[in-house]
Amino acid sequence: MANEPQEVNDQRSFDEKNDFSHLMISSANYVNPSVEARDSTNQTMNWVGHPQHGGGTMTTHDGGSLTATGPLGAHMQQFPSNEAWQKAGGMSFDGLFVPYSTNFVVGGDKGRSDDLNKTPKDSAMPSFERPYSKKTQDGVKDKIPWTEIGHERKLGKNAPSPPVITSASLNPFASGHNVAWVNKNRELTNPSIDATGYAGDAAPINRAAKESVDTSRPVGLRGPMVMAGWGYDSITMQPVPNLRHDADYRYDDYSTVNYGRQKYSPPQMKAKTEGGMQHDFKHFVPQHMRRPDKWKVGPVDLRWDHQRKVWVGGKHNGIFLSKAAKCILPKAGLDGNNSFNFGVGGNINAPGRLYRNPCASHDCTYTSYFPTSMYYPDIEIYDPEDHNWCGACMTRGDLTACNDFKDGCSPFYDAIVLRPVDEMVGKPNTLSECTDKFRKVQGGAPGMRRAGNPCHGWGSSYFGKTESINKKIGADETWTHHAKSIMYEKVFIENPLGQGLMVGDAFFSYDTGKRIVYEYQRSTSPSCGTEAGTKITVKESIPVHIILQAEFYGMEIVTHAGCDRGEMAACSKKFFAQGFATGEDCGPDDDYPQTAGY
Repeated sequence: MANEPQEVNDQRSFDEKNDFSHLMISSANYVNPSVEARDSTNQTMNWVGHPQHGGGTMTTHDGGSLTATGPLGAHMQQFPSNEAWQKAGGMSFDGLFVPYSTNFVVGGDKGRSDDLNKTPKDSAMPSFERPYSKKTQDGVKDKIPWTEIGHERKLGKNAPSPPVITSASLNPFASGHNVAWVNKNRELTNPSIDATGYAGDAAPINRAAKESVDTSRPVGLRGPMVMAGWGYDSITMQPVPNLRHDADYRYDDYSTVNYGRQKYSPPQMKAKTEGGMQHDFKHFVPQHMRRPDKWKVGPVDLRWDHQRKVWVGGKHNGIFLSKAAKCILPKAGLDGNNSFNFGVGGNINAPGRLYRNPCASHDCTYTSYFPTSMYYPDIEIYDPEDHNWCGACMTRGDLTACNDFKDGCSPFYDAIVLRPVDEMVGKPNTLSECTDKFRKVQGGAPGMRRAGNPCHGWGSSYFGKTESINKKIGADETWTHHAKSIMYEKVFIENPLGQGLMVGDAFFSYDTGKRIVYEYQRSTSPSCGTEAGTKITVKESIPVHIILQAEFYGMEIVTHAGCDRGEMAACSKKFFAQGFATGEDCGPDDDYPQTAGY
């Protein structure tokens, strides 16, 4: 009959198509690949000399995701073709979740078979572990008495102040939780906490029983967890996906100044500052939140803490190898000046006697900042001892010669970053103990002291030898594009311990996480001490670091001097020192600053 339903040719049974034993998650992107790329002023962006597109309009992806759940049969019905199958992802729920127990296993030296509070062997279920504890012949021994301290009893058992963050103090299924339904206890129990309460051996927060059997059995995320998305990288804190490092086209000839930069990109994509610097490595790709094809995907790097029994996140230590861009001196004394004898007889402006903060009595204007270098056009840096940065000083071998010690203005920031300590630089599978000790000081005169950069000889302050940073990246492969991106970042220094550093001193610094927005004036063009370009006002967010350890260099002092049987005799001692030091001073001792008497 015409009105009868037509029989569908499908060999799968109704039960098979509705089998929920493997509940599936399926996810696919829906993409519009022909969206015009526009800048912040809503103007379309055009390719520049692209081999296929010429100068045509740039297009970009605009995408979203559709995620659904259902039984395995329904999951398979979503894909009408191989092409659709190739563009979708899916997995069963066991790829995301795993059951576990909250019974806090207590381990012992005899092996896992002797542990306390174990789950049944045939359950294959992982469980919490009791922190800082071990099973012994005399019972359970706590390495840290965490069960007895850090508890404000007047606030009650659910408001502890743990001495150490552990698996116990982070237990989300301690008594007092608000998860409505959870499997618990050894015997069949109503999983509702409103009907039957918490598990029989549920401990209060920050407590883990020495023996427990009736505990909760929830479900946790399965690790290693995999994450796809956008964010910031762990070493340089730069955006990912990155406008430069994740560009579709880049220059690959290390002999050119454009090495590593975007290729065929319009001016808007260069992300240039008002001073003309190309800072595209500091930005996301456009519309990065709607570009899943550009997102980074990988396992989440969590590390197991064997003492606290928790997974800890992140590996970046926030420690950098930095260099003082000016003398960093503690502020001491009642007048706020450092109680240090800087010089003799008013010779503060004379070269060769000491190293001091320049520009003490001269205003530093925007013409004093040197924003670019012929070798590193991506980098804004003031280095008073390298003429490649148009500085007032230059170094030849072991001699530093300045045009005018009196007018050498110091930068507004305190130091620059050379590299993060966990950045892989140098030859493969080798240590990077790169110091800068040779020809550091000659004759005790700070004016002869090299303030060159440790770990490399880039620029001509390295005995007149010029080297290309791009060659080190592209040919030698001893440096990386990401390392170059953060090199010479400006930083402010907090100095609570009163460490003294000379200009050019290398030191380990720690990023406090704090930032200061600093406003200053500069030129739109490299000035090299003379007025050029247009005067503009710039605001920068400058990281704040503290000093961990300064570099050491050899010194010698006279420990004893006197006459013996008509002959002059002297004793000396050689040692390694760090921080600020002047040359030899044989002058009078009546020129101390005001604070010296306190």
